[in-house]
Formats: sequence, C-alpha cells, structure tokens
Amino acid sequence: MDKKIRIMVADDQSETRALVKRYMSFTEDMEIIAEADGGEDVLSQLEDIEVDVILMDINMPGMNGLQATEIIAERFPDIVVIMMSVQGEVEYFKHAMRSGAREFIVKPFELEVLTGTIRDTYEAECKRSVNRVKAVVEPTSSALGHTMAFFGSKGGVGKSVIAVNTAIVLAQQGYKTALIDLDLQFGDVGMLMDIRPKRSIAELVMDTDMALPRIIEHMEQYEDNLHVLLAPKKPEQAEVVHDRHVRACIEEMQTYFDFIVLDLGTNYHENTLAAMDMSDRIYFLTTLDMLSVKNAKLGLDVMMSLDYDKDKIQLVLNRWKAGSKIKPGDIERVLGFKVAYQIEEEKKFLLETINRGEPFAQNKRLRSTRFYKGLKALSDAAIAGGVSHVTAS
Repeated sequence: MDKKIRIMVADDQSETRALVKRYMSFTEDMEIIAEADGGEDVLSQLEDIEVDVILMDINMPGMNGLQATEIIAERFPDIVVIMMSVQGEVEYFKHAMRSGAREFIVKPFELEVLTGTIRDTYEAECKRSVNRVKAVVEPTSSALGHTMAFFGSKGGVGKSVIAVNTAIVLAQQGYKTALIDLDLQFGDVGMLMDIRPKRSIAELVMDTDMALPRIIEHMEQYEDNLHVLLAPKKPEQAEVVHDRHVRACIEEMQTYFDFIVLDLGTNYHENTLAAMDMSDRIYFLTTLDMLSVKNAKLGLDVMMSLDYDKDKIQLVLNRWKAGSKIKPGDIERVLGFKVAYQIEEEKKFLLETINRGEPFAQNKRLRSTRFYKGLKALSDAAIAGGVSHVTAS
C-alpha cells in the first residue's frame, strides 16, 4: 500500500486510546492522526481532517458510537468505521452493522487481531470503491438464472467439495456463475478455495440495499466468470441472516448470473428451505456407508413430506468405488430414488488439493480423472437443463 492508513481512535477511556497508539507504533502502514473521547468530538474533527478508518467504541457518554456512526455513514461514506466493544454478543454486532460500521472487534484485543482487522477491512473497502467506478452491474435478459442447491443430511459426504468444483467447471465453460456458502455457521467454501474472508453474507444483509450491485460488492471475484459469497466469519453471526435475505439475494442473482450454486447446511433451517424453494435442482449427496444411507433416507422422507417435486431432487452417489459390494441399484431400492450421478472416489489427488486450498477442477492435469469426468457430467446436464428451462419460459 502506497500511503499509510490514517486512523482516528474514538474511545472515552484514555487507556484504550493509549494502547491503540502503542500498537500502531509497531506498524509501517498505519498511523494515528486523531483521538476523540465521544461522538460529538469525532464529528467536529472530521470537518477539518481526512481520516481513512475510525476505531469507534460503542458505549461513550453523550453521543455514543452507534449514533455517531450513523451520521458518518451519511456525511462521510468513504470513511471506514470499525466498532469496538467489550461485549461480543451477536446483538452488538447487529447494531454495529446496521449503524453503518464495516467491522466489529471485541476488546481487549491483541496486536495481530487489531492490525489485521484494520488492514483487511480498509483494503476490502478500497477494492469495492474501485469496482463501483469500473463497472456497473445491471440485470440482463440473457442470464439463465439456473439455481443449483447441493445438500446432504449428514456431514462428511463431500457436499462442499462437489459444489465448489461444479461452480468452477461451469465458470470454465464461459457461464457467469455465483457460488454462495449457505452453511452459515460452519461453511467451508472459503477454506476450500483459499479465500481469506473479508466480507460475507452477514455484512450484506445488514445493508438496507439488497440490490444486485450491492450484492456483487460483498462477493469475491475468484475467476473471470465466478463470484463467491462467503458464509459469516463467526458462527454466531449466522443469526443475522434470515430466509427473506436468502430469497432476496438469490432472486437478484438470477437476473445477472447464468448459474447460482448453493452450498447448503446439513439441516432443515428456514434458510435452507428458502434456498431449496428457490432452486431449479436440489442435488442430494450420499456416500456408500450405511450411516450416510440411513441419514439420506430420513432426509429424503422429510423432503417428500414438504411436497418437493421428486423430479427436482437429483440423487448424487459420491465416492463411488468400482467393484464395491454395494451397487447403485441397492441404494436406489433403499432410498426410493434413482441415482442420477455417480462420482467416483478420488484417493490420489483430492485430499492434496483440499489441503492446498486449490480446487480439483482448476488443475488441468487432473481433467482426465474419473472424478473430474463425474463433475463434468453433472455440470453438462445442468447446462442443458438451464438452457432448456430459460427457453421454455
């Protein structure tokens, strides 16, 4: 970064301000240029100085941090506010984000946490500002808007791995693709793709503006045709996301993207059901082991009780082993569903790519494997279904 990040510390406790100043003395890319002991003090100083980031305490006498942040968001929208509090409950996070703060940090904090939060939040805001200038994202009548949900009623069946790699395969074929991690408490998409989370769906839903350009600002552009919306950075932040947010987000994406790939949680939470409702296809994953099959049977029974069209559900047999004593026909008889796709087990390279955070489908050398061919068959069928769906409408 060419210039130092100019920081104001707003806290009525002089000890906190002194601690932050001491921390900043160890950094080369940040500097404290102002201090304030209350909201009114912050606003009066902003008329005369240029600040990039304000570290704002929530509870200050007179005008508190939330009130000051609301005014800053309106008068000085380019300033990044990071809220500080000794309270780490999700309600404090909600209030901070609704007031216009870009991040929330709990006191007391360590040097690495504070400086990392400032740096990541400021850089993310700079990136969004550049993107707003460079491009105007508008709905297009040519978007396919085909929505694919990947689900499993048991963890460990490879749901996230298949969702991530399917999204990459679709993007590689030239389709504008969105990948959303809706496993809101324990999402793995960011780790699988080696994306360092800066923004997530939690920050998105705090904005009153859920229009397409705002959604894009909160996504990571992974490749030319692939944007990723990550799960919240902390499990407790999942509570701010509701089914109405999920529906609104997918509906907006369907006007711009050809494919929206959803990695769902292993539950029937209202957010999961909203995503399933909005999907053209639900890919239900299971593996050969009896525990997975048992849970798949229970899960499919639940989906039938919710009146989902059976044709909407595609049963995916993951980690299929050629020569296994259990045959696809055996699985079909137990579950009452035809196996739509068999994705063969990949022992040699898959774990290595997961550990590196390098999705399997990105490696050109691995495209001759049976695992990749299984992914390609699934994505090709989705493309055919997506195009025919749009043509029919």
